[in-house]
Amino acid sequence: MAQGNWISRAQNLLITRPCESGKTYIGCALGHNPRLHDHSLRYYRLSRLLLALTQAKADASHHKQLTLLAKEQLLIIDGWELEPIKPAKHKDLMVIMNNRHEKYSNLIISQPPTD
Repeated sequence: MAQGNWISRAQNLLITRPCESGKTYIGCALGHNPRLHDHSLRYYRLSRLLLALTQAKADASHHKQLTLLAKEQLLIIDGWELEPIKPAKHKDLMVIMNNRHEKYSNLIISQPPTD
């Protein structure tokens, strides 16, 4: 995993563990080595990604933002599903994931459901 071959194959990775178990640390470590080998990547907390997309709609750079996210070789999204996602924001996430499907890799970091 640390060598990053999964990124070259456009595979995805989901890390789930309870709170304070080192998920973010492991996710960032898995993104560090590919970055050293010139893979492009972005790391976002889900809440900040959704905020950035909302702000992009306000200043007319929404399409540009979605296009940039679609082309990153690795997209790391941390904090997935910690809070409910509103339908408009859910649509943005689906657009991003659909544009990336079988082209680029995603690393999703989430806590398992607590109920």
